[in-house]
Amino acid sequence: MFKQFFTNREIKLAQKAVANQPENILKLDILGNLYLQNKQYKNAAEIFQNIIELDKTYLPAYLKLAQSLKGSFRYLYAFDTLLSLKELMPLDKQATELLFSLRDADTDLESKVTILEGLLKIEPGNQPLMEQLADTLLKNGEFTKSASMYEKLLAMEEKSQYAQQLALISEKQNNIPKAVELLEKLLLLGTIEKEFIKKLAHFYAVTERFEEAKSILGLLIESNPEEKQELLTKTAEIFILEKKYDEALEKCNEVIKENTFHSPAKFLMVKCYLEQKKYLESIDFLREFYYDPIDEKTEQTIVTMIIDACIAYCEELSLERKFDKAFDSLFEALKYNQSEPKIYMALAKLSDDIKDFDGAKEYRKIAEELLN
Repeated sequence: MFKQFFTNREIKLAQKAVANQPENILKLDILGNLYLQNKQYKNAAEIFQNIIELDKTYLPAYLKLAQSLKGSFRYLYAFDTLLSLKELMPLDKQATELLFSLRDADTDLESKVTILEGLLKIEPGNQPLMEQLADTLLKNGEFTKSASMYEKLLAMEEKSQYAQQLALISEKQNNIPKAVELLEKLLLLGTIEKEFIKKLAHFYAVTERFEEAKSILGLLIESNPEEKQELLTKTAEIFILEKKYDEALEKCNEVIKENTFHSPAKFLMVKCYLEQKKYLESIDFLREFYYDPIDEKTEQTIVTMIIDACIAYCEELSLERKFDKAFDSLFEALKYNQSEPKIYMALAKLSDDIKDFDGAKEYRKIAEELLN
């Protein structure tokens, strides 16, 4: 309490002195120091900025201005101020230390990029700085510049981390062949991380190198039995891409035998049934799935899939002129959601098919009311 009393008195005396001699640099410096010592950073910055405007050769003001700006979280301005001081005093140790402390400033990504790029001009080839810049550029969505920085790092040292990051950037740039090339090299060297082996399997799958993708997943299953369910599910996804639905179902069933409530595998099974137009099987399976101990989001997904499957089954039955069964399919969908407009639109279309135009009109009316 008493310390604050004396501090406030000192500041008031310094303010009065400056008011009497507003261009007296020594008195301004005293007031600025008092503000800085008491963490009144905004006031301190104004004072030291004023000193520099009065006398650009008064070098102590630059460092104190930068300290004040850093304290008030204006990191980029602090950085610019320190660069100006470095031009005037290249060997100033305090300025250099403060300058490099800004690399870890909690600021926006664009400002951080500017700071790190500036620091690299001072210390080109600083590997930790290059890593930090490459990562910041990546987070900021500057993929080309980030890739260029990782290429430079990789030329300096063949670290798997750099190649893996380059592979991720290549994926974002939709350059899958480049990503595959990088990860294959790491695989041969035996320095690739497990998650990136999974990535490689995924890249093989999307480029239709299905056998290689399944082979890698098979090896991962052998070496990581604790991840068997996840890896078998990924294998099933590849079989689906190949349109080998029976093989996909076999893998899903293998997962469900180990884990009865494995939702991802069950969704893949439904996808197989639907792709094969086995609508009745998919509906029956989804109805059982609905009673699993699941979260609300999964439940809503199942309901949506049941409705879509019922509508698709209705369309198939309608083409076969099995209108009673087609209506039954849509009424089954209504059990799960009586407020879904597309069910009523399907009922309207089906009513038109049997020339029940009044019924069709009523169903369309309900659908329109629900949509509005």
